[in-house]
Amino acid sequence: MKNIKKPLMIHVDVCSKFTTGVPLKDKSEQACTNAILQIKAVYSRNKKELKQLVFDHEPGIMPIEDTLNESGIELKLKAVGQKVGLAKVSIWLIREKARATKAGIQTNKFGYMPPNQLNMDLCLDCISVLIRIPKLNKDKTPYEILISLQPDHLRDLCSVECREPVVVKKPKGISSDLSVTGQ
Repeated sequence: MKNIKKPLMIHVDVCSKFTTGVPLKDKSEQACTNAILQIKAVYSRNKKELKQLVFDHEPGIMPIEDTLNESGIELKLKAVGQKVGLAKVSIWLIREKARATKAGIQTNKFGYMPPNQLNMDLCLDCISVLIRIPKLNKDKTPYEILISLQPDHLRDLCSVECREPVVVKKPKGISSDLSVTGQ
């Protein structure tokens, strides 16, 4: 049996760094169009508008430019060989977090290797956690910026188990003392 990787479309908002992940059945034009329309629906539900998408030369994206224009989305393609830096960094971060989570499950907690079918769920879970962490020099999380709601820690970060240590960072003020920054 071959190890078939399932594609995941990652969308990163340039302003808020809000990341959306949509699992794809394949990289066909129809699958890519449906994924982009799902991402647009996330923005529409939150009274935001998706105006422009920047892609590198993906085979499933180039032919759907007219379809996207009809939906009010401008498609900008990078030059051949160029990559979309913000997306590549986000993809790398999501993969690293998912790998670290999978390795932690294997070695520490349960002592077995989760099956590869969970890889997509791990990536989507990592996206969910990453959008609820404030970015550098920001007071709000990407989730708060897009959704315009405060995160509910009982709802959004409920994967902590009883007696499991959690480090919570306090916002760092302007001080030069040696006060503790975590609890």
